[in-house]
Amino acid sequence: MFVTMNRFTIDPDHWDDFEARFRQRAGLVDGEPGFIRNSLLRPVENSSEQHIVMTLWESRQDFENWTRSDSFRKAHQRARETPREWFIAPTKLEVFESADQSAAEQPAAADHAGGQDGGKDGPVIAGMPGEKEQQAWIEAGDDALRESIIRHEGNRDVICAMLKGGSLKAARGCDWRQCLEEGVWPAYVDSKGLDTVGIGHLITGNEAYDAYAGVSDADVQAQFEQDVQAHMDAAKKLADEQGMRVAGNFVVQRFMTEMCFNIGAGRYRGFRNGLKKLASAVNGDGQYTYSQAADEHLDSQWARQVETRAIEMTDMLRALDRQA
Repeated sequence: MFVTMNRFTIDPDHWDDFEARFRQRAGLVDGEPGFIRNSLLRPVENSSEQHIVMTLWESRQDFENWTRSDSFRKAHQRARETPREWFIAPTKLEVFESADQSAAEQPAAADHAGGQDGGKDGPVIAGMPGEKEQQAWIEAGDDALRESIIRHEGNRDVICAMLKGGSLKAARGCDWRQCLEEGVWPAYVDSKGLDTVGIGHLITGNEAYDAYAGVSDADVQAQFEQDVQAHMDAAKKLADEQGMRVAGNFVVQRFMTEMCFNIGAGRYRGFRNGLKKLASAVNGDGQYTYSQAADEHLDSQWARQVETRAIEMTDMLRALDRQA
């Protein structure tokens, strides 16, 4: 079982408003595959100052699939409309996997509705999530990360269409028309004037193939796997340097990995204010929010250069501020 817990520190004058808004959008997730249940927990007699939205999923993959769904976008569009003055501290997202669980005994008929393993009609989980936090980082094969990078970098059809239309220039020594006829990937010049091939791979001359003669799908995919892993390793190092506690925060992990993929860890390291604010939001120290970190990233040459990509990537950070 996979559990998310979103902690909201709400002005007591707006507790009723916050809870009413949650009830209005809570049903948006109910029909998602793998969804078990969610609960809005209200503070009781000085036990805490935070509301908690606790959501139970059958697996982490089910939760990640939901974050890419239309219902997720609709829910967080509504969340962005929540008045800022209701919040007196940044929202904090925590994720867990179940280390152990128990449930009250149910009548035998309950076995036909999910049994002890849950399901929407199964027994209520008696215990809170286990203390074992979700493993530190996503894998290089993470579907959401790969899909985002490919969508922004472009597939072979997109690259060839841009070459045909003249919005992209072929790299010197590459006959892109012949590549198109042969069904291979042509080399092109990216927005920074660098020779590139495949899925955003900057040509180094050390490739195991001739990058200018057209590259096969198999070689492109193999290169992509290597590049994603290398940039993820760089993002991990950068997060450590910034003191970010990103264990289980796969939205931030994907964001940082794609930033490294897009501009390189060295250039991304130069985003000092953006990384400072992102670390603050991740660690929940109350100084900065994810939205402020997003704004800082958008105030950059990178964002002006890639435009839509920057907006889409930073929107995922903003969503972490508004999980209700």
